[in-house]
Amino acid sequence: MLVVDVIEEFIAGLDLSSAVLSSSTSLGQTTIVVENVFQARSGLTCFIDGSEYVIASVDYDAKSVTLLEAVEAPVLFRMPSPFYFHGTPYATNAHISRLSDSEKVPMIYLLEIIRETIQAEDAAAESVAELRLFFLDVANFEAWNTDDHYSKVIRPQRNLVNAFIKQARQSKLFGVIEQLELIVHVKFGVYHSEKGHLNSLFNDRLTGIELKGSFPILGCCDC
Repeated sequence: MLVVDVIEEFIAGLDLSSAVLSSSTSLGQTTIVVENVFQARSGLTCFIDGSEYVIASVDYDAKSVTLLEAVEAPVLFRMPSPFYFHGTPYATNAHISRLSDSEKVPMIYLLEIIRETIQAEDAAAESVAELRLFFLDVANFEAWNTDDHYSKVIRPQRNLVNAFIKQARQSKLFGVIEQLELIVHVKFGVYHSEKGHLNSLFNDRLTGIELKGSFPILGCCDC
């Protein structure tokens, strides 16, 4: 299985569900407290006991999500898997520029070209791939200051990154994943060490977190 397909399968199977610890309803809106809000933010949809609802607001400190509708006796909260794109920046930009926000964010973007090392025949992993994955969401470059980028995008994306890492280390698709590097990209784009991000990598205004490291790919993904 190709590396890009392994990552796609893994992202599609992410478990982004959480038990509802408590709930309250006021003025036609229900607020739930959950164990993990993941990448939830205002305007996104989530699932409560299998039914879809629009999120009005999120309190990341309280781990609470307020829905635009009233929900009776909610039990299970789930966020849908993020969108997945892979390719060179030029090709990916051409692709996602044709899509609406509801068709592309939040996204996990796998940057190509991918360096993959084939392991010895008796090794536990078939290959080891050096990956750069970007967990991104839309941002308002004109109106937001740096703290806004952190509170509105970086924080929920870090929740998603944490879930990704935890589940990747438990997945049968990968071998032992060791040290990983996280890099915050406020105003995601072309980066210069002394001046920061000068130009957006895509036409879209995005902020997020880069996850960088070695991923051992197992040869038998269904074992």
